[in-house]
Amino acid sequence: MVKFNLRCSCVILLGVVAAASAAAIERPATTIKAPKITSVSKIGTTRLQTIVIKGTGFGTHKAYTGDTPYISLRELSGDTTKVLWEAGYSPDVDTVTLIVKSWTNTEIVLAGFGTAWGRFDWTLHKGNTEQFWVWDPQHPGLARAVFKAKIQ
Repeated sequence: MVKFNLRCSCVILLGVVAAASAAAIERPATTIKAPKITSVSKIGTTRLQTIVIKGTGFGTHKAYTGDTPYISLRELSGDTTKVLWEAGYSPDVDTVTLIVKSWTNTEIVLAGFGTAWGRFDWTLHKGNTEQFWVWDPQHPGLARAVFKAKIQ
């Protein structure tokens, strides 16, 4: 009788574990959404300035000075789509680098622009538009976030 109860208990326990495992497998995976920029702080015309990019889905990255494939700042002529120069984006081999102070899932803080600033008129011009592109470093295959702001 004791052997029967022990066997019966083992069978019941295995059934419970199997049911729990099946339920866990059937749960839908968490959907990872593409990044979205909701706001950018005031952008001036100086090389060293704090620019705060706020939004969601940015992922995380360590602070750095240089270029990565995860962020691009492009100065556009006036209100047009003509790109004057770009900073921070390694696939385009940007000469002007970014100084990234911090990067969290909801906020990227830039401390300004690094090397090559000022060469060939690679500076920010009042009245032009700065276009921001951001990708999540942990999920770079997702669409990029895009945002435009006036240089003041």
